Amino acid sequence: MEIKLITLNEVTSDIQSQLTELYKQLNADLTQLDIASALSDYNTTEAVICMDEDKLVGIAMMAKYKVVSGHKGMIEDVVVSFDY
Repeated sequence: MEIKLITLNEVTSDIQSQLTELYKQLNADLTQLDIASALSDYNTTEAVICMDEDKLVGIAMMAKYKVVSGHKGMIEDVVVSFDY
């Protein structure tokens, strides 16, 4: 298994498709944005993925923002496949 920060340039249609299925485990009724949009908008989101060979088995996202006291982040959407 490999856990890594994914960049916008590494997003493929296969990863997006697997991510769509993975998020259904979090909330099947959720209307999802595509990960490329989330990563490209104002550089305010980071995503860490866990791959088991070519299979996406987990993701965690962090929303980044600035306030007077400095840089902050909030962990969002942590999803791990039921199989793992």
